[in-house]
Parts: sequence; structure tokens; C-alpha cells
Amino acid sequence: MVANARIEITGNHISQPIMLLSDELGKFSVPNLTAGKYSVRVAKEGFEELITPVDLHDIMNLDLKLTIATQQTRVNVTEKSAGLANSDPAYRQLRDDGLGQYLPLRKL
Repeated sequence: MVANARIEITGNHISQPIMLLSDELGKFSVPNLTAGKYSVRVAKEGFEELITPVDLHDIMNLDLKLTIATQQTRVNVTEKSAGLANSDPAYRQLRDDGLGQYLPLRKL
């Protein structure tokens, strides 16, 4: 787990979800939960949300592992682009002026 993750516990006739944060080591505890079936939801910015069912019978340690969220990057180009790559004035000047005279190659 990670530090300061939001934990929400629901189920087993709890009237309102139990909300808490993990400590600096990524650990949390909920005293006085009775045996039963619960759902544990863990959320932290930058990680995929984790929801796991828990069937509590006694004191237990949960090994919860959060997955780093997939990063998406979007680039928007707002400048006008030339219609064709060869429509650049410098390119056209070099193309139209030519490279000068050339001599044909002769076989030796």
C-alpha cells in the first residue's frame, strides 16, 4: 500500500461507510469490526482504484497492492501548417535555383 491512501469500508450491515487514511507506511487498522463480509475500496491519486471483498472472521492482515495508473498524454497543435512539406519558401528557392552545373560521370 501507499501512504495517505483513502480507504472506504462497506458491508456487513454498516449504516455508513467507514472512511480513513493509510499511515505514512501505508498501513491502516479498523478496530471493533465484527465478523462478516465487507468491501474495501482503496484510492490514491496516480494509482488505479482497488476494490476487494473481505470475509472477516478474526484479526487479519490484508496485503493490498495498488497499481500505478496509466498515464495518457495528449498534444494539440494549434499553429497553421504548410499544405505541403515542399511549400517552404527556402526549400522552393533551393529547388528552383538548382545546385549549379554538374558533370556526368564517366566510366574509367
